[in-house]
Amino acid sequence: MTQKNVKFAQRAATVALSSVLLSTPILTAVPSLVHAVATVTSTEQTTKNAAQLAAQQDVLAGNDSGTSLDPNGDTTYQADYAAEFTHGQQELKQGQVAADQDVTDQQPQNTSKPATATIYYNQGYDKEYAAALTAFKAGITAGHTAGYAQKAEQIDEQLGAIYRAGYKVGYAQGQAQQQAEANAAASQAANSQAPATSQAAKPVTSQAAQPAASTGSQTTSQASVATNNTAEASSTATSIATPAPNNNNGFSNDLTTADDSWLYPTGTPVASHSEFIKLFAKDAQKIAQAKGLYASVMIAQAALESNWGTSTLSLAPNYNLFGVKGSYQGHSALMATQEDNGFGQLYTINSNFKRYGDYKDSLVDYATLLRGGPGLAANYYAGTWKQNAKTYQAATKVLTGRYATDTKYNLKLNQIIATYHLTTYDQAPTASQTPKQVNFTATLKQRPQLKQILRGYFLTNVQPTQLNVKSQLLRTPIIWRL
Repeated sequence: MTQKNVKFAQRAATVALSSVLLSTPILTAVPSLVHAVATVTSTEQTTKNAAQLAAQQDVLAGNDSGTSLDPNGDTTYQADYAAEFTHGQQELKQGQVAADQDVTDQQPQNTSKPATATIYYNQGYDKEYAAALTAFKAGITAGHTAGYAQKAEQIDEQLGAIYRAGYKVGYAQGQAQQQAEANAAASQAANSQAPATSQAAKPVTSQAAQPAASTGSQTTSQASVATNNTAEASSTATSIATPAPNNNNGFSNDLTTADDSWLYPTGTPVASHSEFIKLFAKDAQKIAQAKGLYASVMIAQAALESNWGTSTLSLAPNYNLFGVKGSYQGHSALMATQEDNGFGQLYTINSNFKRYGDYKDSLVDYATLLRGGPGLAANYYAGTWKQNAKTYQAATKVLTGRYATDTKYNLKLNQIIATYHLTTYDQAPTASQTPKQVNFTATLKQRPQLKQILRGYFLTNVQPTQLNVKSQLLRTPIIWRL
């Protein structure tokens, strides 16, 4: 083949190869090549974002800036960490503000949460909504009590703006309920006044018409009885209460006046319940004594919240007796739970609950919560402290509407305390002061040489007695004088 033909053949091969490369199968493979390149780029991006991941961890855990920062990171690493941490904090704050707004506007959870919310936003919103809702409900309860009693508004400013908003809502509702009940009672009293008057006049007239009973004193007495009957009828009519309008954010209408303690009488102890109490009662006694709390209340709450130790959350490996959310020393358990949005609407969410090493850890953490508050204010549960609550009943009353929205919460706790005699744990554990008994009538291994006549001094007030019989002497508790 000549050199000319060789060059021609090379050009032909080049054209053929170009056609093959530009064909559809090859072009179809191009995206795979691009994806491979993108994969390499993504790997490089992940390596670059190690600082961002560290910052994200610190923001979500609530750590200070730099907690998870790699001290060996270069300048770029430091800059990426700082930028991500700042961004995360801003998103977290936005979520908290939105949650506060939803609670004060009495909106269901997630109302203001956008579909494009970041992980930081979601974290800030979810935690803040739960805390804000607790404060809002507590404010409603306190405000309703004051409004129903027609007292002046007395808002604890230390409990924050959310509490104040709830207080004002509850105060208005309490006033409206009291006014509605007063109007209904007055209307019923007016309707029952006429028959009560006619009945009161009848016995006076009939008794006066009888000759044997026509004395002035008896007539006066009967008139007095008739007057009393009229007053009793009026009083009975006034005491009849009608249901208030059902517009109370899930709180019952008897927050201030009704006494439902008869619904929760002292019961008969259940053996399995008593055994459950024994598992941690001694620890609760020591912890409560150190924290200035009522051990009886702590034990009763543990029983009520854990359904006597049968709830999944209270069993191993969780040991969460009080249903406390969050994480404990980095450990938590994710569980589905139903929540009340505060306005009678239930919804199901997955929440992290604290996982403890044992019951004692759960007790210590709960006592710390009562002494330090849930983050809203340090004195949020101050009414449960022994220095402020003179009785355990006063402490359980404070928990009602604050720890739990159940308006009978204190009555249930009081029932448990009374049934299982838990007040015995409210005293500091002390060593027994009774000296150990000695078997002073035991037979002596080596009997001392006795004189024929000895005088035994009894440990009672009996006068000294002369004993002549040796066997009698050995069986008698005496002080030996040899």
